[in-house]
Amino acid sequence: MDGKLAPAVQEALQQMAKPWYRPRALRVFRDDASLAANPGLWHSIEAALDDSEFFILLASPQAAASPWVSREVEYWLAHRSSERLLIALTDGAIEWDDRAGDFSREKTTCLPSVLYGAFATEPRWIDLREARRVEQLSSRMPYFRDRMADLAAPLHHLPKDDLFAADIQQHRRTQRLIRATVAILAGLTVLLGVASVEAVNNTKAAIKQQRVAEEQRRIATVRQLAALGDAADALGNPRRAAMLGLAAVAISNNSETKANLIRVVEGTTINSTLIDRIGSVASMAITSDGRTLATGSFDEEVVLWDLSDRDHPVRLGSPLTGAVEAVAFSPDGRTLATGGLKGEVVLWDMSDRDRPARLGSRLATPASWTGLVQAVAFAPDGRTLAIGGINGTLVWDVSDRARPVRVSAPESGAVDSLAFSPDGHTLATGRGLFTVVLWEMTDPSRPVRLGETPEGYQGRAGHAGAVVSVAFTPDGRTLATGSRDKTVMLWDVSDRSRPVRLGEPLTGHTDRVESVAFAPGGRLLATVSQDKTVILWDTSDRSHAVRLGEPLIGHTDWVESVAFTPDGRTLVTGGRDKTVILWDLSDRSRPVRLGEPLTGAMRAAAFAPDGRTLVTGSEDFTVKVWDVSDRNRPFLVGEPLTGHPDWVDSVAFAPDGRTMATGGVDKTVIVWNMSDRRWPLRLGEPTSGSSLSFAPDGRTLAINRLDRTVMLWDLSEHGWPVRLGKPLTGHSAPVEAMAFAPDGRTLAVGGTNNIVLWDVSNRDRPVRLGDPSIDGLELVRSLAFSPDGRTLAVGHVNDVILWDVSNRDRPARLGEPLTGHTDWIESVAFALDEHLLATSSRDKTVILWDVSDHNQPVRLGEPLTGHPDWVESVAFAPDGRTLAASSKTKTVILWDLDPIRNLRSNLIKRACAIAGRGLTLSEWIATIPDEPFQETCSTR
Repeated sequence: MDGKLAPAVQEALQQMAKPWYRPRALRVFRDDASLAANPGLWHSIEAALDDSEFFILLASPQAAASPWVSREVEYWLAHRSSERLLIALTDGAIEWDDRAGDFSREKTTCLPSVLYGAFATEPRWIDLREARRVEQLSSRMPYFRDRMADLAAPLHHLPKDDLFAADIQQHRRTQRLIRATVAILAGLTVLLGVASVEAVNNTKAAIKQQRVAEEQRRIATVRQLAALGDAADALGNPRRAAMLGLAAVAISNNSETKANLIRVVEGTTINSTLIDRIGSVASMAITSDGRTLATGSFDEEVVLWDLSDRDHPVRLGSPLTGAVEAVAFSPDGRTLATGGLKGEVVLWDMSDRDRPARLGSRLATPASWTGLVQAVAFAPDGRTLAIGGINGTLVWDVSDRARPVRVSAPESGAVDSLAFSPDGHTLATGRGLFTVVLWEMTDPSRPVRLGETPEGYQGRAGHAGAVVSVAFTPDGRTLATGSRDKTVMLWDVSDRSRPVRLGEPLTGHTDRVESVAFAPGGRLLATVSQDKTVILWDTSDRSHAVRLGEPLIGHTDWVESVAFTPDGRTLVTGGRDKTVILWDLSDRSRPVRLGEPLTGAMRAAAFAPDGRTLVTGSEDFTVKVWDVSDRNRPFLVGEPLTGHPDWVDSVAFAPDGRTMATGGVDKTVIVWNMSDRRWPLRLGEPTSGSSLSFAPDGRTLAINRLDRTVMLWDLSEHGWPVRLGKPLTGHSAPVEAMAFAPDGRTLAVGGTNNIVLWDVSNRDRPVRLGDPSIDGLELVRSLAFSPDGRTLAVGHVNDVILWDVSNRDRPARLGEPLTGHTDWIESVAFALDEHLLATSSRDKTVILWDVSDHNQPVRLGEPLTGHPDWVESVAFAPDGRTLAASSKTKTVILWDLDPIRNLRSNLIKRACAIAGRGLTLSEWIATIPDEPFQETCSTR
């Protein structure tokens, strides 16, 4: 119908945001051009419509009169949603009648009749009438380009701003490609005049230089993103920091970018963020089983979420529309009550969470009830429903969900919040007059006001603003009230007729408190505010509630509602920033201490290869064997082993677990047969030495001696130690540490100022490698080879240095020292997965390092603290899930590493869950315009 305009629209849609390497951005079928004339024309049109995602109607009086247009529209509405039909007005007029909820039949002149009644609300349409009058249309004309962006945005599933950004980026990329092509052609022309060999060499050099430049640019970009992420985190936006960290990993997936992202993830208690088409969240409710979340928004929609997997909540079905200022689930979770504008309250059957069904008509309210419903609450027995709003409070008997009966109206006047006590006998209503009223609800049809307004409420020592939220503790003895005066108060309501305020008002929020909620145990209170924060309070002592830590930050606008899941492990908050955030209260991303520390004057610890046995050396001259099958409840196996005349400060197992060696401060070493861990047997007599190390084959034991030498012992004869050859000599200082490489061919010996590597392939005649192998060190107290044997970690004063020892004669230092400890390094250990290194220090901490890239190791999270003194040794369990750390002051702490392991293996998913999404196209281009856009988080 629009012979000139239609082709221009088709071309503009196909060219907008088109990558240079594609013929078109979209495939646009036009019914007067894309099909050849044939007898089966309609069947071809049907097939084309079936294959299309959207229908664009160029609306005009001529189109409205066309039977072909009417037939196409009618077919589309019968097989597709009207939401996928876009209208572009080219001539005539369109008028929407709000009262009728349809297009005005009198004033609309350009739509086929089949479209009347097809839309539930007024659809957005594009006005192209001015474009029709232009002789030569171009997609770069501002007016036409703007209209085409309006039309193309839904086709690309992008906001209009993002589409513009994509179009600009693709245009710039095409221009860069053209310039690069011209430059290459010019370069080729020059190359034709020089020798071919020189040309090829120059080309290779240029390509190499370009790659180096590209890599340097990427490094600069990801470090800029890290700096921006740090700034966002410091300003209280960890979600933005996670988005930037995800972009950095997408650009350059290395240990540095992953460690920065881990730091962001570890630094926030946000578990996941829900932003899938949520409006400004006004209220929330969670079912008693914790599986379903309902969010009510100011946009008059209720969105339902499956919380079975807290890390990845799933949106359920389509939003419920209607009155949604307030939501509440019945105790059994089978009914949802929603209340909102114009006094409307609706009950929904939640038997099928994906398809909630409306139960009867809305609850009948008095004619005077035309204002906002601000709160709804079920009594614990599920038979009574109370609503509060601008016009007061109403109570319904909802025993028959399909036929609720209004039974009472306890009070008039604005009610902002309400809550039933756990026994259902009391209803608390928070009013706009700075007061809370308690009602006896034993007979819901006859509520009785209990006592006077609690002493101190009306501006004397109580709230000086409207009470907008109330919550009972699970035992019903305490009531919390949140107010627009920025404070929270706790009340003892054991005697309902005489409430007494407990302690001083809780202060900390800098703006109005919008909602309060107790955790299931009643000892934790959460409050949210228009200051965009969440505060947790310890209410164990009701008269002296204490704030826990700093306020939780993550929302970017007012926080309106708060709720705990029934298990108390997750806090859910929603706000005007159109997000719902799930907060993890168990801190699952950090290593967790397992059980109570093992005590008994312990100075050293080592796991047996079976992972079930832990052996500790003690200051009481004994060696203890522990069963750690249950890491939370270790217990002693058998009696302590004796034989050392002084402290036992070193323990080592042979790889088969059948032989163990222990060393003492008295400079003696004892070898034990551990075939039966209940009855270890001493093998031979103690020998002189302190530090010790088993070769991987378990047949050789290295022991250092007081004369700066190392002696090798053969244990192949049923474990009985037999000296091998002559001592290893030539060490310039006392030996402090030793370690065998995994292949058993190399022994590293460290002392005060150097490390010597020995080739021990021939145990009887070891050969020194290099002279010296690694020099220029001040103090080496610990050594460890990586599982592949190519890297040696050296604890050097306060730092750890990694060395490449793949060429044993020429060790090469790798990267910069690992810094973070503030005192001497006492121990270093690699996990068997090669990517994790643990270091301990006299600063009483343990630090975990990601050494995936040995040239750029990065610290994982904050140091592990809680050790009472020096941490003298660290040891990984064979499966890498547990770390044992022994302290100078007689304790061993076991650390569960599953949190950090799970975080490393699911880093992108966790970061995406926290952020809720990746950077949008427009945000990406505004932040990193020189990098091609990447979708960093898949759609939920």
